[in-house]
Amino acid sequence: MIEYNELKKLLLDHQQMINMIDPKSLAIQEFLHTQSRKQAVDDNHVFTFVYRNYHNLTTPSLTAEFETKYFQLMEQVRKSSKVPNITQLTYSLYVIKNRYNNPNMQFPLVIDMVHTFYPHFPTFSQAIVQTFKFPTTYHLTGFYKKMARSIEQYRYVHDTYQQLLQEDVIQPLFKKFDEQFPNNNFGKVKKLDLIVNQLGEIK
Repeated sequence: MIEYNELKKLLLDHQQMINMIDPKSLAIQEFLHTQSRKQAVDDNHVFTFVYRNYHNLTTPSLTAEFETKYFQLMEQVRKSSKVPNITQLTYSLYVIKNRYNNPNMQFPLVIDMVHTFYPHFPTFSQAIVQTFKFPTTYHLTGFYKKMARSIEQYRYVHDTYQQLLQEDVIQPLFKKFDEQFPNNNFGKVKKLDLIVNQLGEIK
């Protein structure tokens, strides 16, 4: 797992990576966020089409049952005034077996769902996992061991972001981001998440 000062140094040493962030990806993410609150998920066919392709719900291992359940849970999150229970969401999808008849531990996809409605929650993409040098959970047996490790790692990402946001030396990154993407409406957590994700893409 990466140390805080090492990550901060990487961010400061690779500021040019902001220029490599795909503006199309930003447009899609902003579209998904604004559309997510407008109407019921099942009624918004453009939203579900874009979402399933952007977040790889089309991967061969996932079943139609999984996708249906995923969007049902997303609708529940949309309608609820409470902060989503990530463990419950993950378990609801875990019990739906994939095409290889194995349970589905899809923690990153659950985080994508939550992040769509709450962009101040970090994402948990493979690029971010690589940036933070997190060990895999594949070798852990059972849902609760895998979940405990995933939550521990995700909390570390969240706490690291909060610490970075307090650093004056990091603030020029946000200025550079806004210069590169002048019409964006993202908050600082979202901007930092995109930058860290890009760092993982180039490592």
